Amino acid sequence: MIILGEDSQRVKDRDAQTYNIRAARAVAEAVRSTLGPKGMDKMLVDSSGDVIITNDGVTILREMDIDNPTANMVVEIAETQETEVGDGTTTAVIIAGELLDQAEDLIESDIHPTTIVQGYRLAAEKAKGILKEIALKLTENDRETLLEIATTAMTGKGAESAKDLLAGLVVDAVLAIQDDEGIDTDNISVEKVVGGSINNSELVEGVIVDKTRVDENMPYAVEDANVALLADALEVQETKIDAEVNVTDPDQFQQFLDQEEKQLKEMVDKLVEVGADVVFVGDGINDMAQHYLAKEGILAVHHVTSADLKHLARATGGRVVSNLDDIEEDDLGFAGSVAEKDVGGDERIFVEGVEDAKSVTLILRGSTQHVVDELERAIEDALGVVRTTLEDGEVLPGGGAAEIELSIRLREFANSVGGREQLAIEAFADALDVIPRTLAKNAGLDPIDTIVDLRTHHTGVKAERKDASPTVSPTEIMQDVEYFESIFVLGEIAGLPPSEIQSHVDAAAAKSPAQIQEELGSIDYYLTNGELNPETEQLFREIVDVKMHLVEYCSTITDSPDSIEQLDETLSEDEFESGVAEYVKKASSIDRELGYDVDQVTKWFYRRKQECYLQQRYQVEIDQEQLPGFDPSQPNRDYHEMFGRKLSLTTESQSKFYAGIDAHSAGVGDMVAKGIIEPLRLKTQAIDSATEAAVMILRIDDVISAGDLSVSQTGDDGDEIGGMGGMGGMGGAM
Repeated sequence: MIILGEDSQRVKDRDAQTYNIRAARAVAEAVRSTLGPKGMDKMLVDSSGDVIITNDGVTILREMDIDNPTANMVVEIAETQETEVGDGTTTAVIIAGELLDQAEDLIESDIHPTTIVQGYRLAAEKAKGILKEIALKLTENDRETLLEIATTAMTGKGAESAKDLLAGLVVDAVLAIQDDEGIDTDNISVEKVVGGSINNSELVEGVIVDKTRVDENMPYAVEDANVALLADALEVQETKIDAEVNVTDPDQFQQFLDQEEKQLKEMVDKLVEVGADVVFVGDGINDMAQHYLAKEGILAVHHVTSADLKHLARATGGRVVSNLDDIEEDDLGFAGSVAEKDVGGDERIFVEGVEDAKSVTLILRGSTQHVVDELERAIEDALGVVRTTLEDGEVLPGGGAAEIELSIRLREFANSVGGREQLAIEAFADALDVIPRTLAKNAGLDPIDTIVDLRTHHTGVKAERKDASPTVSPTEIMQDVEYFESIFVLGEIAGLPPSEIQSHVDAAAAKSPAQIQEELGSIDYYLTNGELNPETEQLFREIVDVKMHLVEYCSTITDSPDSIEQLDETLSEDEFESGVAEYVKKASSIDRELGYDVDQVTKWFYRRKQECYLQQRYQVEIDQEQLPGFDPSQPNRDYHEMFGRKLSLTTESQSKFYAGIDAHSAGVGDMVAKGIIEPLRLKTQAIDSATEAAVMILRIDDVISAGDLSVSQTGDDGDEIGGMGGMGGMGGAM
């Protein structure tokens, strides 16, 4: 009995599972090298020569024109992640590929796919619970954390060179459109302009319509404009049925023309009557109507898209009217300014000056089309994660910190689960290690050493130190926090010698410089080994953060000597000291007015910044240590905004969970302190999507195809992958 057609092929049981797993892995391998801030870009070239250069996972997978049905299931993961969160597409796909890779090893060990499926689902549910447990909660109006969320999303993409500016634009845009009904990022328009620098990008609190005035005689700009929004054409409506009219006299023809002109004049008069200064029309505007509108001084724009009309309605508070006869004064919107402006050589209509605008526009600029296209993709990711963060109010440390914590806890969970599902849960935990491992590899780190280092931080199990044992016990440190704060500020942060510490710390009158140096070493020991109580550790770590924050200013002045104007004036020692003291006094006074506590750490911080600034700007006769600088136009905000993040996040002494990979510094660090954070939903959605895709693929044990089932590609590890058509289309370089 013949059931299948002659050209049909069938693969079943273990062979079918191998086909499916390797096809899905091929997709994951295609995007793995793009993960993280040090990830590489892909160049995709189609048959007509069009080029896309990007490291955005979902864009790569969409443009690769994958025709393998199993591989397309993995592509759907990326699309779902993009829709639900806006970022994390590469993470979701890589996890799915690794889950299947781990499953293949289990299958080869005679673990049934059904058992693997059950174990994976148990692990996924447990993982989401763990993520919820370690998540940090945001307080209301926590703009700093939102900036960090946006910056993290854009890191490693084409927008990174101006990520601070763009993060601010993204956060301001999302906050502007937020209302009682939620956040709809469709109310944020993105206009791409080729020409200029990325730093020329800006946020317009209103709408930019990519059109021009319909008549040159209309005003270029209208201030305090009442805006009418029409969905239909501003023309005489044609009859809906075909009709034939015989004209036997020229006067009759003139009567037709006069009647049409009269109707058009009445339409314009209606707009004048309700007080419209500007009109946006979704369809065309008759030439005669354009003439009358220009005569009345009304600025008109035609063929406006329905999306732009919706944005205009949201921005101006107006209502889109379908029938001009029904328009009323209450239907008009308002804008402080409607003007035709040149942007990158093209004319556009700017609708601005809208109080509490609920529709805004981001103008993205770049030197080439490729740059602005990639910039748009980065901005879309950032918009998505900021929206998600505001909706959920919970975030996680990035840099692989969450995945390492999950893998550790899931292995503990596996021990409590009986049966072979335990092996599947352990495999799930191993699969999650792929994220920090890939981040490390893409950053040029040794993946094995980095994973070990991360686990050490998260478990609190540290290697024995080779240096001398501490001379001061944790109890002594806890009992005398103020004293140790003093010597730590002066010794560890300021880098002063013990003799100078001695002269500054009254509490140390009975101690020798050598003793103080030993005590500093003890503090360092306990910080490194995590043996202080949470309050004391937090105090000392905040002091260390001040030092690190100051170090970051090095690039502002020392790496960019042109960042401030160099003066030939010479400052004496007294003038130098007076300038420093005056600045510290002024900055501290501003702090107190803003409600900040001014302690010795604050004063030290301001003093060192001002010393550097004066040294860079003036010739200084005294021999002062070269220090990092700051922005003199904002003397106090940077320092406290850095700590505003710590105050607004509910940490509950979970700092050990924050250790992740800082690709920029090529090492392991505290992700929360560095501002590398991601929305909770990004991780939970990635785990959900990856698990369900892996489960669906593992449950397939029979593949029947009308086409060729031959294996078509070879993966990075030399294994044959693909099958069922493989991947075609764009992909000139991967």
